[in-house]
Amino acid sequence: MSEKYMCFRFYPNMSAKFTIRDKEGMESWLAYNKEWRPGNALFIDGVHIDNTGFTDKKKISKIQEWYESVKDDYKRMPVFIIGKQREFLGGQIFTRNGYPDDVEIFFSKEGTIRYTLT
Repeated sequence: MSEKYMCFRFYPNMSAKFTIRDKEGMESWLAYNKEWRPGNALFIDGVHIDNTGFTDKKKISKIQEWYESVKDDYKRMPVFIIGKQREFLGGQIFTRNGYPDDVEIFFSKEGTIRYTLT
């Protein structure tokens, strides 16, 4: 069984999207989001990626606490690869594994969470 990575992208309003990736997919997700999603905080397996998104330590701590409370549920989810995908980047064509769309997470003021496919 391949290793799984929980990849989360948090927007400044604390809504978020997540995906479960294998190593190759996680590296691709991280590179893409650093380049094309500035201003969003990126987390992999509950660890904040430096120099991404907000720097509010209270927000980061809250997200890490939340991740610790749900990680076992997420880790049971499979990695889905939906075939090969071609993309044009920097004047070159790359072929990589294709993954389903990220799942959106909403945090309410009461602390409840709602998931929707985007």
